[in-house]
Amino acid sequence: MAGTAIEQWMSTDAMAACPNHTQPQKASLLWNAMVSPFTPMVTAGFLWWQGESNALTVANAHEYSCNQKALIQDLRRKFSATPQLPFIFVQSFPLFGDLSRFQPYPGMPSTPANTMQGLSELRLSQAESLSLPGVAMVCTIDLGDVGCPFTWQHNRAKKPCAHRAALAARALIYHEKDLVYRGPEPTSVRVLGARCGKRTPSPTRNTHVNVNVRAGR
Repeated sequence: MAGTAIEQWMSTDAMAACPNHTQPQKASLLWNAMVSPFTPMVTAGFLWWQGESNALTVANAHEYSCNQKALIQDLRRKFSATPQLPFIFVQSFPLFGDLSRFQPYPGMPSTPANTMQGLSELRLSQAESLSLPGVAMVCTIDLGDVGCPFTWQHNRAKKPCAHRAALAARALIYHEKDLVYRGPEPTSVRVLGARCGKRTPSPTRNTHVNVNVRAGR
């Protein structure tokens, strides 16, 4: 989905399900051209890797919560599938690498600072889709490519990302048992001076993580 916004992949029905759109340009264009013709086919599930183009502003990243959930529900209806048809999405990578090579999108006044803020909001919006049945997230927050010689859009950690997506597909589509395909999910945060204590239960155990933070951060 490189270089495209989620609105371009949403049908008019999905667009109508969300009241606010700050990036409506070419809405439904790619749905009409590249998805709609395949709706008569039977599908086992969807793998979705997109989002960075919606992190250029915090407002658009915030809208992603409604947009992605509307997309998932609309795809299931359009493909005449069950409400639990698997939908696996890839969490947006953190912004690392050589920031001197940062390339804003044409016409957008993006900088590393405001894009990092947009990506943080986007990841929160993406995770809200986990409230729907049959949805899994491929966690990538630990795969930041610190030594990447390319721009932030081209993280090199594709193999571990694909492995995690495959685990999710094996669990949700092929119903394999005893697979750990979900990352830890925070449930509470407690500030302790310069440390931030976070309770993060995983599918196998509860883990308490202490994170050192700088003052004012």
